[in-house]
Amino acid sequence: MRRKAARDENEPEIVIALRNAGYMVTPISCAGVPDLLVIKPWDRNPIHTARTPEEALEKCRKSMITLLEIKNPAKPKSGQKLTPDQVDWWTEALGKPITSDVPFSDE
Repeated sequence: MRRKAARDENEPEIVIALRNAGYMVTPISCAGVPDLLVIKPWDRNPIHTARTPEEALEKCRKSMITLLEIKNPAKPKSGQKLTPDQVDWWTEALGKPITSDVPFSDE
């Protein structure tokens, strides 16, 4: 039986910051699927990663719908990579193979 995936320790502060800024935030708990669905009307629909509340807010400001994968900067570099389930999910979602290194926009 598969155990429930652990949430990143920095996720609650990111969720609070996003909600305080007016975003609708929905945590997602399915194998491989990004951690958060963040919605606020805007101009485009990118996929990003965030390590801090400030990064999360900056990424979401540019989006209408953002799938946000939370990565904890306190973890070792290996903890910053996508899990095999996440690689499978993103490969299917994007229609092309990806690697375990976070392949999304850090701009």
